[in-house]
Amino acid sequence: MDKTSDLMGLLDFLGYGNPLAKIWFVGGEEGFGGSMSEAEKMESLHTRAKWEPIRDMGEAHLELREQNEPIDISQRRAGSIGVWLWMSRISLALHGQPYSGGADREYVYSRNGLGRAQGKTFLTEISPVPCSQAGKAHPLVAKLTSLPQTSRRSRLTDLRETSDPLTICYGLGRRQAFAELLECSWTPLASIEDPIFWDKSQRAFLLPFFGQGQMSYARLARFLNSSELRSIWSDVN
Repeated sequence: MDKTSDLMGLLDFLGYGNPLAKIWFVGGEEGFGGSMSEAEKMESLHTRAKWEPIRDMGEAHLELREQNEPIDISQRRAGSIGVWLWMSRISLALHGQPYSGGADREYVYSRNGLGRAQGKTFLTEISPVPCSQAGKAHPLVAKLTSLPQTSRRSRLTDLRETSDPLTICYGLGRRQAFAELLECSWTPLASIEDPIFWDKSQRAFLLPFFGQGQMSYARLARFLNSSELRSIWSDVN
């Protein structure tokens, strides 16, 4: 019988990609594939609980199954990748590359692209426990979300101090949780009117959620052209 204690390893997961990268993205929590059956979700939890703390996103997803097939993010597939696309657009733009005309999707699919071990990004979350929907953990692991994550937060802090990256959080509803994770204090950007916040000392920004229509190309352009981002990115590089 499945027990929560069998899945404690979920709390050790730190994120996908290259922790030494100069761009970190921080979300709210891990998610399941949008078309996973209940059995596949259960299998996913047990697989994830055995993962190493840092994984290549492409290799890790091949160990998960959706609609009876391994999740291959290097191939076009059904389901939304909207959140990943906004991350890709930001990363491409900061590295002086075009992010339209399909370049954003190719960055998701690329072996050296988003969340890849040899890439230029690191993707992590406030909580490593997968949720069926925003803020709602699977019943089997719901208790895990209330357990202290002091050790995990300390490891993420150490990694950030080593890489000293530009850190981009997304999801205004988690404003306080992001502040606690990064030990920062949010201030609205002065150069633009969008609801975007930053902490200069932590080189961190807080943007609207990268999905559900909360981001737009116009908002992205204003953020990319903001004096605050230009200043931080110049310091990072």
